[in-house]
This record gives sequence, C-alpha cells and structure tokens, in this order.
Amino acid sequence: MADDESVCSTSGLPHHTRIQSLYDKGNSCKTAFQLVDGLSCYTQAVDAIASLSNPSADIDRLACDIYLGLCDIYTLQYQFKEAVDWSKKGQTVATKLQDKVRMAQCLLRKSEIKRRQGDYNGALQDGKKSLEMKLKCLDEKDARLADSYHQIGCVYLDLRKLDLCLDMSDKSLQIRLSVLGHNHPHVANSYNNIGGVYHDQGKYDQAVEMYDKSLQIRLSVLGHNHPDVASSYNNIGAVYHDQGKIDQAMDMYDKSLQIRLSVLGHNHPDVASSYNNIGVVYHHQGKIDQAVEMLHKSLQIGLSVLGHNHPDVAWSYHNIGAVYRRQGKYDQAVEMYDKSLQIRLSVLGHNHPDVAWSYNNIGAVYHHQGKYDQAVEMYDKSLQIRLSVLGHNHPDVANSYNSIGCVYYGQGKYDQAVDMLHKSLQIELSVLGQNHPDVASSYDNIGVVYRCQGKYDQAVDHFHKSLQIAALSGNDGLVTRIEKNIEITLQKQKSSTSIARNWIKSIVKLFQPNQTNNVTAPANTIDGSHNNQDVQQKLCKKRN
Repeated sequence: MADDESVCSTSGLPHHTRIQSLYDKGNSCKTAFQLVDGLSCYTQAVDAIASLSNPSADIDRLACDIYLGLCDIYTLQYQFKEAVDWSKKGQTVATKLQDKVRMAQCLLRKSEIKRRQGDYNGALQDGKKSLEMKLKCLDEKDARLADSYHQIGCVYLDLRKLDLCLDMSDKSLQIRLSVLGHNHPHVANSYNNIGGVYHDQGKYDQAVEMYDKSLQIRLSVLGHNHPDVASSYNNIGAVYHDQGKIDQAMDMYDKSLQIRLSVLGHNHPDVASSYNNIGVVYHHQGKIDQAVEMLHKSLQIGLSVLGHNHPDVAWSYHNIGAVYRRQGKYDQAVEMYDKSLQIRLSVLGHNHPDVAWSYNNIGAVYHHQGKYDQAVEMYDKSLQIRLSVLGHNHPDVANSYNSIGCVYYGQGKYDQAVDMLHKSLQIELSVLGQNHPDVASSYDNIGVVYRCQGKYDQAVDHFHKSLQIAALSGNDGLVTRIEKNIEITLQKQKSSTSIARNWIKSIVKLFQPNQTNNVTAPANTIDGSHNNQDVQQKLCKKRN
C-alpha cells in the first residue's frame, strides 16, 4: 500500500485544483477498491476545505461530492454509522445549496445503506425519491439517472420482484451503454443485475451469459484481484450449483473466496458469503460435517462484523437449521430457525419474504415430524406474507402452494392436494417457463397423487411430462425419482416391470442431452426429498 505522499500528493496547487485532484484520486482508489488510500485522499480534501475561511459555492459542491465518496467507502466496509454521518453532511451541504441533483445523490446513498442493512422497504422508498428528483432535473440520458434506476433494480432483486428489477436494470443499462460505452464497471453492474433476474427465473444459460459479460468487463477494467470480479465468480458458481454442476460451482466459489481473502481480509461479510456458499455445496453433497464447519465460519464473521441482529446472520442460523433438519435433529433445527425468525421479525418486520422463509421451514420440520396441522399453520403464515408482498404470481408463492399440497397428500386429502399442486404448477409455468426443474417436480408430485387416487392414466401422463423436462435438464436425481414413480404406477396397472423399464429408457433416450450432471431433486416433493431452498446461497447481484 502506498503512503499518503505518493498517492495523494498535490502540494503547490491552487486550493480548488488541489481539492479537486484529491477528490479525483480518491474516486480512482475507490473504484480500484484501494479503500485505505481512497479514505486518505478524501480526508485530506476535507481538511483542505476546512482550512478555507470563506469557501465558494463551487467548493461547497465539491465538498458534498467528497462527503458522499467517504460515505461510499464506509458503506463498502459495512461501517454504517460512519457512512450515515457522511451522508448527512452531504445532505446538509446539498440542502444549503438547494442542489436538487446532489440531494438526490444523498438519498441514493441512504438507499444503499438501508439495503445493506436489510431495510428493503426503506431502501426502495429512498431510491424512488432519488429517481423522482433526478427526473425533474436531468436529461434522460444522464448517467446519474442510470444510477437511480440501477439502485431501485437492486432492491427489487432483493425483494425478488423480478419483472420490476429487469425493467429498472434494463433502463440503467441502456443509459450507461449510451453514455459510458461498453467497457465500464457500471455497465458490468447492470449486466450483473440482469443476470440475477435470469438466475432467479431459472433461465440458467441466459444468467451465465449476463454474468460472463459482467465478468469480462470487470477483468478488463478492474483486474483479476478485485471484489467485483470475486462477485462475478461467486454468481456464476451459484448458477452452476443450481444446474447441478457441483465441481464447477465449487471451483468458482473457491476463486471468489481466494480473491476476497486477499483483498478484504478474513473478517468481511463477502468472505462470510463465500463460506456460506461452499457450505451449501457440502450440504447438497451430503458432506454434513464440512457443511456445518463452513456455515459456522460464515456465522462467526457475520456476528463479528454485522452484529447479532442482521439479515445475513439470520440466514446463517437458517442454513444451519436446514443442516440439522437434514440430519433429523428436529429440535435443533427449530431452535436455529427460530433464532433466524426472531432476527427477521426485529429487523425486517412481520411482512417480509425472509420471514416467510422462516415460517416455511419451521413448517417443513413439523411436516417431517408428522405434525400436519402445525405444518399447515406455518405454511399458511408463509403464504399470506408472500401473497401480500410478492403478489399472486411469484415462485415463492408457488413454493407455498406446493408445500401445503404435500401436507394434504400426507393427510390423504387428495383432492385438496391436487388443487394446491395445480396452483403451484400454473405459477411455475407462468414465471419459470415449461422446462424448469421445479415444473418437472410439480408434474411428478401431481402424478403421485393421481396414482394414489387410482387415476393411473393421468398419473403416467404427468410423470411423462416431468420426465421430459428432467431428462432435458440432465437432472439425474429427478430422472431417477420419476423412473421409480412410473415403474410403480405401471406395475399397479399390472404392466410388467420389463415393459415399464423399456418405456422409461425410450423416453430418456429421446430427451437426454449429451451432458448429464449429478443433481438432487428440487423443491418440496411428495416423496420427502429436501427442499433446495432449505439452504440459501448468498449472491452478489447488487454492487453499485
């Protein structure tokens, strides 16, 4: 690390020129993630301004920009108190100047601080205020307008309001391409957000395409050892994980972790996210001891840096609970889920998607224990939040209908089970498309219920649809489960086992792609398979 003199030396320059030079150098250091050097340059600029007896309006405008630069650095370091303090100083100067654009930029910083703290509604409110102010002052192709579109898109991505995120992110991207060109870090950030939408929609090839566009820009502009590059590797790894390409996912996660350890040190929330994601891989590989070790590492960093009452800490408890649930340690699982729930209720309020996940997974424990009434109660709490916050056509709502349907199946309430499972399927088809693994799982679940009702032709029809999707995706775990279900159904129709197997092989041969992967069955399933969303990867879709 360079010393102050070599990085920020501006001696002999006129006051305004010297302060501007320090500000520009601070910005360059911030972009390169040389935060100590950036902090030094900004601080020297602040000291230089303080030495002036009667600063001009130009100096005041520059001071506001410097204060926001300091806010950015502290935000990147998760030092929120200091970030808020500098944001307020910037707001004071902008208000004094009646500079609407700078006031809007201050609101944008407040939005990002709140987003990182998990206050998504507050972040959305400030982001929208920022955008409204800029729309009145700026040309429609101004890069600062793109920043507000991008920020709002980030919050929508956190809320999993994917269509709204895509709309905001695309608006941001078009402005940035027009103003900044194709090889700018902000353009990379827009591609990254769009990749996040495609990922959540299950459009994995398109997600990787967007993430890779973002990565190539970041490598070109920022170099190989930058946290944004690490975030790209992390996000590509998350897609590989969801595709069942476990070895490739682990390779990406490890690349991300090594950069983060090198640049950010051992005690940073992004490092915690890497440990979390590696723990998720171990969980799905059945390497429970290694999963617990990684998840506990993530938890300890979160507690140390973010405190006991942060959404990321809640996710760590949640994920550890999922591992306990997989081990059949239901009391410990509920204890972890409840810790997670209490944090979420405290920080996020009663009507947040993460709170819904807590109720969902507590319900899943009750479901596994055969406590069906309590399971339905928890699943319904989760559903009501999701309907309220996410609307009627969202993958999480589909998950709730699916979970309730699985309980009804366990209770022998087959008509109600089919009704819930069809609701889930219709949402999945609408939002995720016809070839998503969750759609395959829903067809399979409905087929199982029809079989129990003796509706063998309808059962086989649904298994057939499920198998086509599973085979196309190379999802070996799901293919195996469906094969078994078809075989059982055909046997119940008094068909021979050999005929059943030949029929299965013909279907798989028709639809199996060249490459297959070892993939666990997705979603809540009637056969009791674990929910892939029991444990959550932490993505980095949102860096400004």
